[in-house]
Amino acid sequence: MVSNGLVENLRSDAGENLFIKMDTEAVNRESPAENFSWSQSDRVLEFHIVKERLAGHCQNSFSRHKALALGPLDDPEDMKKSHRETDEAIRVLQANSDVDISVPDELIVWVKRSMLDGVLKGWELYKIGKVLGTISKIHSNLGRKSELTNISSLALSLPDMKKIERDISHSIDPNGTILDDASYALRNFRSQAEMSRRKLIKALEKLIRKFERKGFLQESLITERNGRMVLMIKIESKNRIEGIVHDISDSGATAFLEPISTIVLGNDWREAIINVQHEEERLLLELTSSIGAYSTEIFDSIEILALIDLCMAKGKYSMKIGGTSPNFVDNPRTFISLKGVRHPLLPGPVVPVDLFLGDGKPILVISGPNAGGKTVALKSLGLTVLMAQSGLHVSATFCSMTRFDQVFANIGDHQSIDLSLSSFSANVQLIKAIIGQASSRSLVLLDELGTSTDPAEGAAFAKALLYYFCHNDIICLATTHQRGVANFVQEQTDMVNASVGLRPNSLEPTYTITTGLPGRSYALAIASRMGIEDKIIEHARAMLDPGERDSEKILTELEEQRTMVDSRLATLRTELDEAVAIRRKFEDKLNDVEFEKERILENYRSSLIDKAQALLSQLQKAETVIQAPISKNIVIEEKDRLKAIQKTLRSEEWRNKLTQAQKLLISELGIGDFLYLRGVGDPVKILSHPDNLGNIEVLMGSMKVRISSTQVEKKASFHSARNLGGISVTRSSKRSSISTELNLHGMRSDEAIEELDQFMDRAILEGFGLVKIIHGRGTGVLRTIVRGHLIKHPLVKDIRPGEGGTADGVTMVELN
Repeated sequence: MVSNGLVENLRSDAGENLFIKMDTEAVNRESPAENFSWSQSDRVLEFHIVKERLAGHCQNSFSRHKALALGPLDDPEDMKKSHRETDEAIRVLQANSDVDISVPDELIVWVKRSMLDGVLKGWELYKIGKVLGTISKIHSNLGRKSELTNISSLALSLPDMKKIERDISHSIDPNGTILDDASYALRNFRSQAEMSRRKLIKALEKLIRKFERKGFLQESLITERNGRMVLMIKIESKNRIEGIVHDISDSGATAFLEPISTIVLGNDWREAIINVQHEEERLLLELTSSIGAYSTEIFDSIEILALIDLCMAKGKYSMKIGGTSPNFVDNPRTFISLKGVRHPLLPGPVVPVDLFLGDGKPILVISGPNAGGKTVALKSLGLTVLMAQSGLHVSATFCSMTRFDQVFANIGDHQSIDLSLSSFSANVQLIKAIIGQASSRSLVLLDELGTSTDPAEGAAFAKALLYYFCHNDIICLATTHQRGVANFVQEQTDMVNASVGLRPNSLEPTYTITTGLPGRSYALAIASRMGIEDKIIEHARAMLDPGERDSEKILTELEEQRTMVDSRLATLRTELDEAVAIRRKFEDKLNDVEFEKERILENYRSSLIDKAQALLSQLQKAETVIQAPISKNIVIEEKDRLKAIQKTLRSEEWRNKLTQAQKLLISELGIGDFLYLRGVGDPVKILSHPDNLGNIEVLMGSMKVRISSTQVEKKASFHSARNLGGISVTRSSKRSSISTELNLHGMRSDEAIEELDQFMDRAILEGFGLVKIIHGRGTGVLRTIVRGHLIKHPLVKDIRPGEGGTADGVTMVELN
């Protein structure tokens, strides 16, 4: 799956062509006549800079190679797939879930070394393990996102290497040190080495105290020489101590001596150290071999990670340039339709322009003053086509275009001293190459057509070229200063003029393009503004050809009329926007009135329910105190009356009004706001907008739940919501959260009956149909009292024991 390009420079020096060939074979094929390269045209349209900026958003060198090697794609489906990948990447980025796809540049070298029986260092294995961890995370996180068809498919194609990832993470720490738990043997050997070291140090410290008293020590320290622990003995005292001298200091004053009494202990320590080293080497070799065994999977993963990273980079770059996905059409009457197109490489605010070539008119000629934006428009169009056909989003608000097999760009001065070519000759040579290779599926971009030679002959040559391209159905966008060329285009039915202009008063460029009219050069106006004497300007005007003067006058009048129309359109748009704003304002007021009405109804309904619950509570207390039969009847009658009120409050009419009020309340709230739910004391946090069924996701404590918007009661205050982060907040309300279960286990009989009656009242108000009473088995006294009381209870329809092993300890109650 992995190509050799991963370890090579993926940029190809294919030679020099002025034209851009859309198939990969033609990219590397030289022009048979002029030998110009694709890279030269790449530079002319600055596509190489776009690719460099795209590569700047990549996280690893492998994806950067792919970004720099981008070029127009052959298959339309490949283009669409690339654009869909960019769309998906943008969705991931907008969800604030950028993906870490960093890969060390040396990874391929490390893997290749593992294949050649080399041994990787601990820190190298750790970094490989991190990459394997990245692979697992991407497989898990992006692979399960079904809405990301293309990126998810790439993520799911990543091979499973969790075993080797776990082996590395359990064996190597971030510093590259092998962990004690890497193997039982290593832990044992290290323990033995530590014990031997302590014994050796203890013996040496004892000798230090002895030798200090005798004045043998240069310093009272233990140090190492040649892997042995030694003491620092004065050179004149070395023969007074039995032992082995391993080194002498540079000054000759100190002998590094291992006392004979510690040699056995030193041997034990060294043996333990060697055992540790051998086990560490064995573990490194084992892990390295595992990497070698997984080399194919790792190379495949690098390729896939590079593709995913390139997708994410395309998404980031699209968001940077305000990009949009282009639409490719096969409509023969629509060649290019661009709205709000901007050159993505221009700094600062850029005036967007609209460009259209179609309706059976393959030629568009832009004329107008210098620095008016003609060449920028030409480059913007060429760059947009290259980006679109290379699978990138384009810097425009809308892009619809046919697919071109080639883009020819003749922009700038191609004068060559080496080849003894003038600017005109160089242009002719390039145009010759274009004529020889352009087809009806090609796009030709020609800047300053007909210049750099005699104006009359240059204009004639330009007209003939436009005629040739038009009658061979070759799509061409050209710029010119030649009035004669613009007049010629105006006379043709299958060619279109366009113009860039200046503001009449300031003579500053507008950078906008107007289709249908040729542009004015403004040469005399600019000369006058720059201080040339008026008599010279008037003399120049007098020497203009009468036809030129008439044409200039007509163009001036048309431009003034167009300015008036544009101004009027702007006024109408403003008035329309104001009218729409007023309408929305009144609609908002009507919504506010309706919302307030529904809020009042809901408050009234909530108040009635609270009052009903309060009355039930009072009656229950009276029933407990007064045991006379007449009191019981009164209680039953009052409960029946309150049940009727409760039934009305829960009727469909009230529910419909409640739903509307709650919808209005939900529409005012946003993600992150807090609100109260019916029956829940603490406010909850909104995590999502309502779905098609009106359900929203909320955070209740530490638990995420989906609830119906009909459970919403009101918005929580800022103070209540803020207190959720620390102090526990209890809402002051007579209604509290109620479960369908009541646990009476361990209560006295009188306490249980009082708690049971209060629970039954709340259950009826909540509309429960079945509740569960837990009283436990015990001696059976509490069960008998509870069931006897429930059988006589006016709100109870039926009772039955619990199911399974809980039958004696639980009673299920069916309510009226």
